[in-house]
Amino acid sequence: MEPFASVHEYRRAYPDDGTDEDVLLERLLEATDVMCAEMDGADISYTDPSESFTFRLMRICRTVAHRAIGSTGDSDVPFGATQLSETSAQFSASVQFANPSGDMYLTAAERAALGIGQARACVLSPYG
Repeated sequence: MEPFASVHEYRRAYPDDGTDEDVLLERLLEATDVMCAEMDGADISYTDPSESFTFRLMRICRTVAHRAIGSTGDSDVPFGATQLSETSAQFSASVQFANPSGDMYLTAAERAALGIGQARACVLSPYG
């Protein structure tokens, strides 16, 4: 299986992310798997996507992988942390992580962009 986003596409979106290329490829594959599982559950076809849907798949794959890896873009805060507190007297330090277990999930906006959870109409015949 090929991931929806390549390592190059990920690096273009997050140039400061220094994650090892092999680890990054694995995360992109995992993000693709999560997305496929969600779309399979919603009966959404992704085997022959349109150009705009292909871009959406790539964009969401990058963000899901990035969220699992964790990054703030702030060089003073450790990678994956959202907050860092330090105290000089009595040597206190505190770090708060955004996604400490590296879970992969789709946000409500990402699910909507993929068409997951949208209402569908159908007709069922009790006689057929």
